[in-house]
Amino acid sequence: AKSDLESHLKDSDFFEVKKYPTGTFVIDEVLPSKTPDFNWIVSGELTLKGKTNRVNIPVKMTITDKEINAESANFVINRTQWGINFQSGLLGTTKDKLIEDIVPISLTIRAERKEEKK
Repeated sequence: AKSDLESHLKDSDFFEVKKYPTGTFVIDEVLPSKTPDFNWIVSGELTLKGKTNRVNIPVKMTITDKEINAESANFVINRTQWGINFQSGLLGTTKDKLIEDIVPISLTIRAERKEEKK
């Protein structure tokens, strides 16, 4: 059941966590958005399984003197761009079209301002 699914997601068919134990998202740009519900676009490099691709994520961000909070709606990535090809529709056979290539992801960022030492 759930543990079987988690085990399969961790193996070489999907995320291959023994070889790639972490994924990273490095933010390199934050720009204002014209969408009222998501007031900023966070852009950066998402690395999964040793492959890096650029993503742009609409977020609702609040900034105070002490912290920054940002939450996205679901955004999508195409898992095949990161080499996650197991049962991909791109492989072209009927039996392989069992798992969607487009995967929804959501993001929550919470950052606290570091107190300056005096």
